[in-house]
Amino acid sequence: MKDLENAKWILQIEIMQSDDQKKVTFSQSQYIEDIFEHHGIADCCLVKTPIKSCLSISILSKPKFDITTYQQLIGSLIYVIVCIHSDISYTVGIVAYHIAVSCHVHIKTVKYIFHYLHGTLDYKLTY
Repeated sequence: MKDLENAKWILQIEIMQSDDQKKVTFSQSQYIEDIFEHHGIADCCLVKTPIKSCLSISILSKPKFDITTYQQLIGSLIYVIVCIHSDISYTVGIVAYHIAVSCHVHIKTVKYIFHYLHGTLDYKLTY
């Protein structure tokens, strides 16, 4: 058995240790950038909050478009919440409520959350 040294990446989370090994820092900036590229939202404006204050999302009885992309975006956001960005959990919970039946307002709200994440790419979790 041999020592493989400290891990640098696990499950798309970058792990950085300080030189004295007293601090460990986790980052998902590369994962979030990959989501931007995959879904074509790489060029987005920055916003300061994860949700608009005057937002009103209605409940629908049937979807108004193919919801596969919407569900993939919600899944990506949930993974981001679990690992690093707990600050968007309330907002993602609101849009995830409509995961089976959604419309263009819902997808615009999800993209707004990604605009917020674009401005917080340098956020890290340090222990």
